[in-house]
Amino acid sequence: MHGRLTVLTGWLNWLTEQGVDDLGEVTQPHCAAYLELRKKVRDKHGVVIRDSSPGYRMDVVAVIQELGYYTELFSTGGYVSGFRPWGRRTAYSVAGMVRRTGNTTPPLSNDVFQPLVAAALYVVEVLAPHAIERTAGLRTIRCCG
Repeated sequence: MHGRLTVLTGWLNWLTEQGVDDLGEVTQPHCAAYLELRKKVRDKHGVVIRDSSPGYRMDVVAVIQELGYYTELFSTGGYVSGFRPWGRRTAYSVAGMVRRTGNTTPPLSNDVFQPLVAAALYVVEVLAPHAIERTAGLRTIRCCG
């Protein structure tokens, strides 16, 4: 929530700096210009340090788009009816996120997997029954003792 609120505050402050006093005045060029600004990370002096991450850019786009989802909730000042920043494109695609297919984590080798499974079985088959018995005993003491 904090991250989303920070992005929303940045978007609304930027709009104010651009002379936009009402969300009804927001256009696609505003949205695109703000995203372009946020594609770079700057230091406190405004000097570009590096490119922002696709995840951050996706958050920026999502916040801008989400205001359009809730226009009916604003008593005044929502986006113009029917305006959806970037049309039907998702925040994911606008931000340039690359879809990964399949599992990107390599499988464990048997020399790691076998001991791990053996330890898990030991916990379930040997230790768990004792833990359950102890827990039941403690409940009995608390209840009736």
